Parts: sequence; C-alpha cells; structure tokens
Amino acid sequence: MPSSTVMPPAAARSLSCIQIDLAQLKLAVPIDRVEKVVRPSQIMGEHVADAVPTAAHTGSSGPVSSGTVSSGIVYYADTAVTLLNLQQHLLPTATPSSPSYFLILRASTGELVAVPIPTAPNLVEFPQQTVKVLPATYRQVNLLGIASHVTRTEDEQTLFILDVDYLVTRWGRPDSAA
Repeated sequence: MPSSTVMPPAAARSLSCIQIDLAQLKLAVPIDRVEKVVRPSQIMGEHVADAVPTAAHTGSSGPVSSGTVSSGIVYYADTAVTLLNLQQHLLPTATPSSPSYFLILRASTGELVAVPIPTAPNLVEFPQQTVKVLPATYRQVNLLGIASHVTRTEDEQTLFILDVDYLVTRWGRPDSAA
C-alpha cells in the first residue's frame, strides 16, 4: 500500500508534528502537511447533524458549530475544502464535541482537508530513530490505517502519525470506502 513519506531527510535529527488528541487516541500530522490551525469562526459550512461518513454536503449556512458532522464541504479562505471529522470516523460511539479548532491539512496534490479538533494542538518533535513504519497489514485491517507511522510519547503513550495523502484518498472521496 503506497504511503507518503513522513520521515525527515537523513540529515535531520527529528520529525516535527502537530499532535492532536481525540478522546483516548493520540494522533499527529507532520508539520509540513499542516496548512494552518484556525478557529471555527474562520470556517463556513453546512451543519448536518446526521451526516453519513462518506456523504458529500455542500452549502454555506454559517460557521460550523457542531462536532457531529462526519464529512462534507466547508469553506476556508474562499476555497471549498473537504471536512473530515476523524472523531466521528474513528470513535463513532464517543460523545461528539464541538470543535475548538480546525486543522487545515494539505495533501501532496495540493488538496486541502479540514479536520475539526476539540482542543488546541501541540507542536511535538520525535527523534528520527523512534518513528516506526506501520505494517501494511495493520493499515489494511484497522481504521488507524490512515496512519503510516507510529512512535511513543515521552510518557510512553502510542502516537499514530497520519498519512495525509492516504487520508485524502481513502476518506476524502465520496466513492471511497472507509
């Protein structure tokens, strides 16, 4: 299964990421894939309380105010952006929370996606030797297959590093299976 490379160049000593926590999950996105972190007031989109994970919703009825939207279209900087609510995808039984921030991510194709997050993200760095590639089999059978690499935090918790290209290809297309 192809994945985008998240490893820094050989000369680099660490991988810089934006860490987001969704309930008990610790996720990270390589800093070079983060376009911007914005407040909900900077995002416009349709509020769809019962959206299905792969439905495409369009419209602009005001600021996004609910964490219950699984996917859809939002508007950021006069651009239509795919909304992907990882909390709804990965933790469908969790109580939805209103987003405090949106992480605007850029795939290598230039396509943007907006990921609502409940708390402020953190900038973290990991030594290159602690970042391990996830096995292809794991990625095929697990929802966390949207992660390409894994590492451990300072407090020994597992942190999954998201593959933004795979996320956009797998979940960002209405005809894709999640």
